[in-house]
This record gives sequence, structure tokens and C-alpha cells, in this order.
Amino acid sequence: MPSWLVEDPLPVYLLLAVAALVVGYLWWTTRLRKYLIALAVLAALAGLVWLLDKLIVTDGEQIERNLQTMVQGVNERNLDRTFALVSDSFHYDGGNKSSLRDRAERAFAEGNARNLRYWDVERGEVSRANRKGVIAFQVKFDSVWTPPEAFYRCKAEFVLDPDGQWRLKTFEVHNPFTNTSQPLRIP
Repeated sequence: MPSWLVEDPLPVYLLLAVAALVVGYLWWTTRLRKYLIALAVLAALAGLVWLLDKLIVTDGEQIERNLQTMVQGVNERNLDRTFALVSDSFHYDGGNKSSLRDRAERAFAEGNARNLRYWDVERGEVSRANRKGVIAFQVKFDSVWTPPEAFYRCKAEFVLDPDGQWRLKTFEVHNPFTNTSQPLRIP
């Protein structure tokens, strides 16, 4: 199955829509049955593309869903839900999965992490063969550490664990208003 068909079918929909407009116009002006049949075939193709898009979950889509699940876990204060999608091979700032969970638990206990939001998701390279996927997004959370208007750019690397699940391996947080490639350190 070509990834362009299920990853982002918008160009296919546009092509089918243009073809449907042309065939629809031809049918309207001639009232020939063959154009009506062609219109029905184009509608069926559009339905098939929609069905494939909904039924086939690509690796990039799975990574985005896992990100969404992790954010929901944080917002529901359910760290088990969030950390089920953090790889055992996770590393960040010299720490591992366990140390990240300890930091998260402290932040919750102190009331310093709440209302996590993300937007402008951009998928980078996702390779099942390399067992690696990259995703970047804007992120904001309410905290005593950050001013209310502050948000950040996060680049997260996911890894395909042996059980076939995409999990967070590491991440970098950047100031979106500077051109520096130097990541920020999270307190």
C-alpha cells in the first residue's frame, strides 16, 4: 500500500474532485449514462480512499496517537498511561525513564505541571527499518517555572520497541523565538 495514499490522501481527493467536476459537467450537458456511471465510479473511489485512510494506521499516525495519549495521561495526572509509551531505552539529560518519572511525580506533587497542550505537529523521518521516528511540535504547559505566554518547540524521537509499539526515546526542547540549535534544559 503506497504511504502517500493513506498518510495524506488530500492530493488524491483533490484529483478525484476535479475529475468528478469534469465528468459531472459532461453528464449535465449531454445526459449520457456513461458519464453518470463514471461519476459513480469516482464517488466509489473517493469512498475507498477514505476507508483505507481510516482503516490503515501508518507508523507516523501511530506516533502522533501515542503523543496524544501521553499528553492526555499528563493532563489526567495518570503517569502510568503516559509512561507506558516511554521506552525503557529512554534517555534525557543524563537520566533514564525512571528519573523522568520521578521528575514528573515531583512536578505533579508541587503543582508545577498542568494543562499540557501541543499543536503544529510535523512528522520528520519515520522508518520502520531503522526503528526510529521523529516528530516536532509546539508545546505549552501551565507551570510556576514559565510565564503564561511562553511556549516551546519540542523535537521528540520515538523508537519501535521489540513489542511493535512506538515509544518515546528522547526529546529536545527549544525556544521557538531564537535561531540557536542549542536545546533548553528542563528544570
